[in-house]
Amino acid sequence: MFSLPSAFIFAVSVVSVSTGTFISPAADSTISSSGTFNFTWVSSRYFEESSQSISVLLQPSANFPATLEGIVLAKNLAPISIGVGEEGPTYYAQLTPEFVAESSQTGEFAMIVIEDFTAFGGNAAMSVEYEMITLA
Repeated sequence: MFSLPSAFIFAVSVVSVSTGTFISPAADSTISSSGTFNFTWVSSRYFEESSQSISVLLQPSANFPATLEGIVLAKNLAPISIGVGEEGPTYYAQLTPEFVAESSQTGEFAMIVIEDFTAFGGNAAMSVEYEMITLA
């Protein structure tokens, strides 16, 4: 009887290919390192899956994608509207990068979305999506 290592099965059942769209900020755009910006992201989960929440991180591009560490901009955001496929659920927030001791950083960053969702069959799962932006 053939069996897979449990770590492999866990990785397959928990992490999936991401299926979302960044609306704002757009990829390769420049945002203020100290100001508030509009964040809008649309999950493209279909009827067998249900988006639950997202967390948003900023990570300097030098460290990405080696790790998923960074400045937490939002944690466990709930969708503001429901939908299916390319037209829903939508997440929106006014976000502000906050650096320690007001030492703002500039340069290229990865904006990372970690989506928690319920997969087919009711299994808990997550996906990771990112885009590159510039902080100035």
